[in-house]
Amino acid sequence: MVVDPNIVNRFEITIDTEDPYFRTSSYILIAFGVFVFLVGFCGCCGAIRKSRCLLGFYFFFLLCIMAGELAAGILAALYKKELLEQKMTVNLKTFVRTKYNTTNNQISSRTWDIVQMEGKCCGVMGPKDYLNSTWYENHNRTVKLPKSCCKLANNNPLSPEYENESGCVEMLEDFNNKGCKDEMEKWVSKHMNILIGVGCGIALLEIFGLLVSIFLCREADKEAASC
Repeated sequence: MVVDPNIVNRFEITIDTEDPYFRTSSYILIAFGVFVFLVGFCGCCGAIRKSRCLLGFYFFFLLCIMAGELAAGILAALYKKELLEQKMTVNLKTFVRTKYNTTNNQISSRTWDIVQMEGKCCGVMGPKDYLNSTWYENHNRTVKLPKSCCKLANNNPLSPEYENESGCVEMLEDFNNKGCKDEMEKWVSKHMNILIGVGCGIALLEIFGLLVSIFLCREADKEAASC
């Protein structure tokens, strides 16, 4: 059996700044971070200077953030089945078939490897997903499965030891034969209460911020009236 040497160090973590997912995520996080900073800056300056204008901006933008979060939560609840079972499945299948372990998708490929090892799963619907993939063709069909589909002997995805690597990559034995779609849905359901709790906690903090801004605005009005 010949194993392509390119897959020997597949779990070495590197950051490819040309990865489209990395770049898009970076831009979104930067934009959101700047927006949150400006909202917080308005609130702090408004509280220090007792400026009704700045406090008003803070109240308005914080209210917009809350409205956006509420809308996102409602849409997620209404379209949960469509998002999880249709769009997510289609996107993951496309990723495995055309983008897995390609040059511009190294970060997302490493993430997918971790998902497969942590979930003890392989592919989206199952191991056969890889037989129609660009990854399979790029390795000249010398191996049928990536090593992240192999059963682990040490249960440590960051430093994996495989039960039977040679038999696994040839899709003969000791590979995980269930798809990751069901495992991901189970994970979401299992952690749903935690996600709801975190969301409620953030909402309470935002409501507290709104109440404080209203209180400070009223105090600013009283001081202006007494002058």
